[in-house]
Amino acid sequence: MTICLISITAVLKSQNMVNTDSKVVSTGKSPSVVGSDANLNTVNAASYQRYYVYRYVYKWKKIRGKWRKVRYRKRYVKYRKVDPLKKYKVATRNCQSNDPNIKALAYQLTNPTPSNDTNGTLKPLTNYQKAHNIYEWTEKYVDYSWYYNSRKGAVGVYEQRTANCCDMAHMIVALSRAAGLPARYRHGTCTFTNVTTGHVWADIYVDGRWIIADASNNKNDFGVIRNWNTGSWKLRGIYTSLPF
Repeated sequence: MTICLISITAVLKSQNMVNTDSKVVSTGKSPSVVGSDANLNTVNAASYQRYYVYRYVYKWKKIRGKWRKVRYRKRYVKYRKVDPLKKYKVATRNCQSNDPNIKALAYQLTNPTPSNDTNGTLKPLTNYQKAHNIYEWTEKYVDYSWYYNSRKGAVGVYEQRTANCCDMAHMIVALSRAAGLPARYRHGTCTFTNVTTGHVWADIYVDGRWIIADASNNKNDFGVIRNWNTGSWKLRGIYTSLPF
């Protein structure tokens, strides 16, 4: 059983990762997700934001019996396309997705090579395959270690290969963002076998929906939770950058 207790404060730091195999997985896999969670609803790929532009226009106006050209300031309403997922793609203090080692690892995990391309076609991986590889690598090569809050960040986890739930989430989020996949953190109160406690995991946005990625226990799979009760848990927060 894996438990991650969380106090209300903290910060960061953390054997070199080897064997960075990426795998071409079946796109037919349909992961289950934590039920009854409105935050797993789909997000529109783009939305529009209203803004104003001011320009000067001229009109003829009769002033004291004479026609004069008068300048007015007119407001125009315009719309621009914005990416609602943009905030889930950037590097943060503990999610160092711009670190050279993190970027190199993300590239290896999300691009087929002759050694791991079972079809021999070197076709680009789908976003689901990329996310699956990132999750599977983290679960396989990062050992769970119990401590409070964030201590290592993604770079520390890369170096030491051990992490609690917070830092494991940092690793998944950083690798995802380095690969161009939006990713976020979720913090909840979850019931494990013997205890109810705070827990943190990652969500990766794939093909119009958030898929849960909790690699803190080998019983779990990408999109599937088995080590805590998904029928009775309480959401504490959703973050672009984990605050503890």
